[in-house]
Amino acid sequence: MSKIFIEPVRARKAVLQMDLLAAELKVMEGGVSIINRNLRYKIAAREAIKARLNEVAAQLAEEGRRVGRMRNGLEEITGWYVKTENSNLEKLVAKASGIASSAQGGNQPLSGEDLLKTPAKDMDSFISDFEKKNPEVAKQFNKFLSGGKNNQISEEDIRNIKYLAYNAEEPYRSIYLKNLSKFKISNADLNGGAYYKPVFHNLNYSYPDDFKSDPRGPYTTVFHECGHAIDDLSNETKWWGSDTENFKIRSDAMGKEVTLREAIEYDVYYNTNNPHSVTSIANQVISEGKFGSRGNVDKVIAAFKSGNTSRLSNDDLNLYNVVINQHNRTTGTSAQYEAVSDVYGGVSHNALRTNYGHDTDYWNNKNNAGMELWAEFYSYNMARDTENLAYLKEYFPESAKVLEGYAHALAD
Repeated sequence: MSKIFIEPVRARKAVLQMDLLAAELKVMEGGVSIINRNLRYKIAAREAIKARLNEVAAQLAEEGRRVGRMRNGLEEITGWYVKTENSNLEKLVAKASGIASSAQGGNQPLSGEDLLKTPAKDMDSFISDFEKKNPEVAKQFNKFLSGGKNNQISEEDIRNIKYLAYNAEEPYRSIYLKNLSKFKISNADLNGGAYYKPVFHNLNYSYPDDFKSDPRGPYTTVFHECGHAIDDLSNETKWWGSDTENFKIRSDAMGKEVTLREAIEYDVYYNTNNPHSVTSIANQVISEGKFGSRGNVDKVIAAFKSGNTSRLSNDDLNLYNVVINQHNRTTGTSAQYEAVSDVYGGVSHNALRTNYGHDTDYWNNKNNAGMELWAEFYSYNMARDTENLAYLKEYFPESAKVLEGYAHALAD
């Protein structure tokens, strides 16, 4: 009987425990629900923050674009302003010098020949005003132009040289005027070609042939020899001798810093962006299947560099000769091509020389190619031989960049 009594008690106790467990589970369920709500809230808050950040990022991007548009607009306005001011200045100069506005011939600078058509009285007025502001320059220029034995330089030529120099574009004018005191004329009346003598820092001319009658343009020879003197005496990269030997500038096309000599060889032989290079001409011959199309371009280039064709096969020799013929057909023989003929010849033992140039022995010094190209480039800028300069840049695209870099370095 006691056994029967005990079982219900245990059963009730078990039921009570289960009720307690159910209650605890209920409490836990409520806690989980709260946690879930908190998590959902945090997730929602995070998504809201993320959305807000995206919104701010979009606003910043749009603000950046707006600033960019404003900058571009300002640059465009600045460009218009500069063009307008340059145009106005050009018109004022043309008016003051009695020359028709360059609007008649585009925006290209006036050539030296056009500049020298200015009436003498206007040239004198311009020179006088310039020299009043620069009395030391006037002193040095007068000393330079009146120096040397047999000096018969006329007043007209003195006026013209000064007028070209004072009107030269920068940095070429500054280079010239700051170096005037470093060299002098030794003989102005030679019976032969002009030259610069490094040891004595003097220039020698055949007057008047080297002045107004220069086939490249009036006074180009005068400024050419001055270019040699400046190169020799500038001390930009070394204290003695031609600085074009050592001066270097970064060439993106060549992927490194290069000297002028390296840039010249690149333009003459390898530059595929230069239609006049040996590689460009040879590749065109090969692609068109012309006579000589079976030759090896590298071997042809090696022959030009060495001046020796004895190791070329018949196919290579044919290509070598075709390249020369094609080069001669596309390169003029007039004085405007003097720099091209001279320096292309200078790095090829005169195989690529079309007319003007130095003797082959002159090019035994590899640095002479850079010296000559610089002197030509500088004289074209000083004498405003615009056509000559255009041909130089066409045939020497990478070298021209080195020359411009060198000019700016000399002016600093």
